[in-house]
Amino acid sequence: MNTTETLTYRCPHCTAVMEVESQLIGENIACVDCGKPIQIEAPQSIPVHNASPTDVQRHSVVEVPADEERTLQTLHPAMFRNHPFIYLGSVLLFALGLVGLVTFLAAEANVDLDVWNLTNWDVLEGTSLLWISLGLIAVSTIIYLVWRIKVMFITLQVTTDRCIFQRGLIARSTSEVRHDDVRNLQIDQTVLQRILGVGTLAISSSGQDDFEIRAKGIPKPESVVEIIRSYQ
Repeated sequence: MNTTETLTYRCPHCTAVMEVESQLIGENIACVDCGKPIQIEAPQSIPVHNASPTDVQRHSVVEVPADEERTLQTLHPAMFRNHPFIYLGSVLLFALGLVGLVTFLAAEANVDLDVWNLTNWDVLEGTSLLWISLGLIAVSTIIYLVWRIKVMFITLQVTTDRCIFQRGLIARSTSEVRHDDVRNLQIDQTVLQRILGVGTLAISSSGQDDFEIRAKGIPKPESVVEIIRSYQ
């Protein structure tokens, strides 16, 4: 939501003090007291010498001009919070495979397995345990890596001027919407997604019937909406 800032000026004719909206900088206005014309000039910044380190916090360091586009957020779809059951399932498969592999290797090393009601001969006799364990580890690892790569190549970049949505590794598509052109912002969340803080963010601009950007599984979509609204 846009907020109007006001600046305080003193009339050079009658010395009356008045508040003027910042959007009137560079314009001529009439004094509210004497009615004479006043040129509203932009306030001048003054360099501060010998400032203590505590007076300048890191977040107050200015590195780029005000009109230069800056990246505010770069987001990828969340993995665990977006699909917690698939994530936990792949972790469980990996853990089961690891336990089976350790059990087989322990039997090969003649470690006493009586505590698990197993004999070394039982474990070594059924070498299928080794292949099942390796299969579980391989499948869970492949699921995670493919998922991770896919997520890393889905990006929502929010700058001071626009939102840029990119997806794809080899065949790549890009959609962008300028903040000033945004007409509709929509957040879709299931109950579980709302609890975990993720959701689908859809953005459309004026003159478009459909959403130009639809980013699924984005963490904290409300914060993206707040940024877009603040820069409109």
